[in-house]
Amino acid sequence: MNKRTLLSLTVLLGSLLCLWHAPAQAARQFSITQSPAAALAEYDMGSTQTLTYTIANTASGGNNCERIYEMRFRLPGTGTVFSSATAPPANWTRTSFSATSVTFRVNSWSNAIDTSPGGGKSCAQGAVTSVAFNLVLVMRTTTADITETLRDARASFTLDTNFANGISRSGRNTANNPGSWTLRALQITSFQTTDLSNNPVSAIYAGTSFRLVITMRNNSSATQNGITASPTPPTTAAPGSKTGTWGGGSPNCSLTSTSPSPLNLAPGASGTITYTCTTASGDSGTVTYATKVRNGTNNATSRTVTSNTLAVSAFVAILSVLDAGTNLPRNCFYLDQNLKISMAWQNNYSFAITGITATLSPTVAGIVTLVSGPTYIPPSDIGAGGVTKDPAVEWVYQITGGTAGQLFGFTGSATGTGSGSPRTTPTASVTNITRGGFNPVVSPGTVNGFSTNQNIEWSITNNGCGQVTKVEITVPAGFTWGGDGYAVVNANDETWGVSGTNPAAFDFTGANPIPLSGSGAFSLVLTTPPGIAVPTDYTFDVGITEDVTGFSTRSTSVTVNPFGSPSLNDTTPGPWREEFR
Repeated sequence: MNKRTLLSLTVLLGSLLCLWHAPAQAARQFSITQSPAAALAEYDMGSTQTLTYTIANTASGGNNCERIYEMRFRLPGTGTVFSSATAPPANWTRTSFSATSVTFRVNSWSNAIDTSPGGGKSCAQGAVTSVAFNLVLVMRTTTADITETLRDARASFTLDTNFANGISRSGRNTANNPGSWTLRALQITSFQTTDLSNNPVSAIYAGTSFRLVITMRNNSSATQNGITASPTPPTTAAPGSKTGTWGGGSPNCSLTSTSPSPLNLAPGASGTITYTCTTASGDSGTVTYATKVRNGTNNATSRTVTSNTLAVSAFVAILSVLDAGTNLPRNCFYLDQNLKISMAWQNNYSFAITGITATLSPTVAGIVTLVSGPTYIPPSDIGAGGVTKDPAVEWVYQITGGTAGQLFGFTGSATGTGSGSPRTTPTASVTNITRGGFNPVVSPGTVNGFSTNQNIEWSITNNGCGQVTKVEITVPAGFTWGGDGYAVVNANDETWGVSGTNPAAFDFTGANPIPLSGSGAFSLVLTTPPGIAVPTDYTFDVGITEDVTGFSTRSTSVTVNPFGSPSLNDTTPGPWREEFR
């Protein structure tokens, strides 16, 4: 065989090898899905936000019987940090925490994340194939809009079914940059319709004028110049809305003023943009406006927000929210508190409207329960020619459900008879009522009896009605507290002190309360109860004082296992070695 023939055979063999594919190999893999998706994850700089990452085990081949027992999430260290309020999912424990890294470990093999059924598995199918991890982030502040990413997510796999004596790891896999979000430098803090005297309104007579007032704040670390609305004037196109019958291009809006002028804002400063809008005499319906704001170079913007809904007609209903006890305006309520919805009527027809009945509905189910109403203030009619009846009808509701920080509202209308024909108001609405609350997260949730120097931490996110100024933790009988405790609030503020005997009272120094959406972690060093024969639950009451409605209490539970229990106070020292070796 000559060299040319040998060379030809070599090339042919190489070509055949290129066409041959090796059989699929086993692989430890997982999927990670962010919610909200990156395109929708827009946040104000400096705010505290929760991003959810759902983990599914997609291991294949010879690894498809392995389960995920540990997840670590890391941030890139650019300034955005994990809040201590980041809590583990059910049946998992947070085993390691820092500003840029948090690790969770499952409590048992049965709750570890298995692969989905199928794929030729030779092992029993687990009940759990995905788990959602809620990561609470304190967003950083920088000079302009910026997109950030999660640095990585690492899954640890095991075939070890007995966690009592530690966990044998089979392997790991890391996903780099598995999620992202955008930080906005500017924030619209209010977008309100007002009358021409700048009083907020939710309904006006047809043929009259109103104003649109946009208030914004510069959350960035740089001065932002030439701020305008985009679009200008604001639009009623989605996510805004316009319903009913309108003449021509009504309402017609034009820029009235900015404050300051020109609209340049230093870091932390606020300003306003005001438009004046006119309606036609035959208009009847509702409008909601949408816009965002941006600086002159369009590299510092806000999220797009919507205004309140304005009703326009000759006969209108106006809703307002009151404290049922004081009859004063209020828009945030805690569980078991009562609120009053008051409806007023305005009639600009040249004839009276009689026999008026009203309807009202909550916008979100499961938060409020009707206590009383509708209660009409007699007579149930209204005179002609620009008459206002306030209040005309009232309802009382109690907060009986929902979750802390959840927003809700009400919609309603009124119908009567005028000049021999039915007359109905456009649908009136009141929005952005907050179901306030606090859900303290205690860690660890299980300790052993007769332990000294046991650190227990309570993490709190402020979903209440005002700034938190004090946190008090009542230590139950059996536990002993010697006065040792510490707090970290707003990501890195350690100025809160602790005092008292029982409850242990954490108090801010006068300059650093926890703002709405802010968070804090409060720790006590305790001696756990001795002489426990069986696992026993102990209740720690967490009292929270805020500067709007006062004091509220929430209960947390810690389980104490008998002294000598095979379970440790922390069953996962591995992450410590990883962090500090």
